[in-house]
Amino acid sequence: MLAELLAHFPDRTFTLVGDGAYACGELLGDLPRQVHFVGRLRGDAAVYDPRVPPAKKGKRGPKAKKGPRLPAPRKRQPRRTASGTTTGEWCWQEVEVTLYGSTRSLLALSYEVVWPHVLGLRPIQVVVVRDPLGKMRDCYLFSTDVKASLNWVISQFGWRWSIEVLFRASKQVMDVEAPAHFCQASVEKLAPWVWSMQSVIMVWYVTAGHDLPEAQQMREKMGEWDSEWSLRHMIQVLQRATLNATINTKSADEAQLREMVQTLQNWALLAA
Repeated sequence: MLAELLAHFPDRTFTLVGDGAYACGELLGDLPRQVHFVGRLRGDAAVYDPRVPPAKKGKRGPKAKKGPRLPAPRKRQPRRTASGTTTGEWCWQEVEVTLYGSTRSLLALSYEVVWPHVLGLRPIQVVVVRDPLGKMRDCYLFSTDVKASLNWVISQFGWRWSIEVLFRASKQVMDVEAPAHFCQASVEKLAPWVWSMQSVIMVWYVTAGHDLPEAQQMREKMGEWDSEWSLRHMIQVLQRATLNATINTKSADEAQLREMVQTLQNWALLAA
């Protein structure tokens, strides 16, 4: 998918965001230069100094391609003096980022390394994130864009949560796992189709469905934990709007027809 996208836009730069499972050599080993990856780093990852030390005169053998091994990200801490002040090359910086719908004040430090096991000798930026309130465990992120700001790296990774929401909705609401498949092509076609339909429904609701009378009726019936921005709610509004626009009520006795229409609508909603 990424190769096809780059073929259409060879001059554009893209950002690929993924969880720790995607930070592997199989996916990132040949990552194109116009694609920046932001993801989670293992706390015990074997990272090295990208600065190659000068070779000693007369030393035989191949030249070093990377510097000495650096402490693992979870062991990288700012140095502190006896008075408690932070010194050294790596210092905590206060960053204010918007994550998961709220603004948070965090501490972060970054440094440049190479991660040969995953990205060969391509330099990456490691970002260690800490919650000063202690509500969140330390998080170890990395980006192939070594010049990216701390705020950008943290915010980009936070956007990954929308992917998890997409997967949950496709399973629980769209039943993407329900059909039985008998060939690989069927599997490859189903998921893109389901996700495309999810996108169409969400765009329709944001641009038009949100202001319909059916949406107002649904909002009045919502419980404490319901949300009008959930996919399930959007589909329910779309079903009601479609039925109301399709069924013609200009014939038969009005009271009887209204009862029939209501019954038909209820059955149609149950069937969907």
